Amino acid sequence: MKTASKKDLILSYIRKKSKEYLRGGGEDIATDALSIAYELKIDRANVSRDLNVLWKNGLLVKLAGRPVYFLSMEELGNSYPD
Repeated sequence: MKTASKKDLILSYIRKKSKEYLRGGGEDIATDALSIAYELKIDRANVSRDLNVLWKNGLLVKLAGRPVYFLSMEELGNSYPD
């Protein structure tokens, strides 16, 4: 059985959190590098690098500010098809 890569784990986590947030079930978006690193037990610098790669590949949307939050492009498209 193949284990999921870090990027796959991060993307799956962001999809789950994005779905909760966009459907009104989550108060805190919690998709910044530090929160993800804490939840998935991965080094924050590695999470940050992978988030930027996923964003450059068009799989994530970056929300400007500090901290920088990310949302799943797929979940945004499902919630706002237009």
